[in-house]
Amino acid sequence: MHSYFLFPPDLSDGFRGSYSDCINFADELVNNHGYSLLKIARARGGETDARIIFDITAESRKQVSGFRSIKRKKLSSICKQRPFDI
Repeated sequence: MHSYFLFPPDLSDGFRGSYSDCINFADELVNNHGYSLLKIARARGGETDARIIFDITAESRKQVSGFRSIKRKKLSSICKQRPFDI
């Protein structure tokens, strides 16, 4: 099972949901709520790190090349403590 996380580069807010939920919410946030860049990360079951897979802007969805990751525990904590406020 996969977990998907949506967050800005400064990790000020977070959202956890399905892949399609994250994509749709990211599109809404960059187009209507002033976010210039958002990132989507995916964590597979049992992994301690979430791999960043997309950079989302109002103009594009860019698949990230290379391997950049962030701790899954940190993202989960952000999603619970500081969800996006719209």
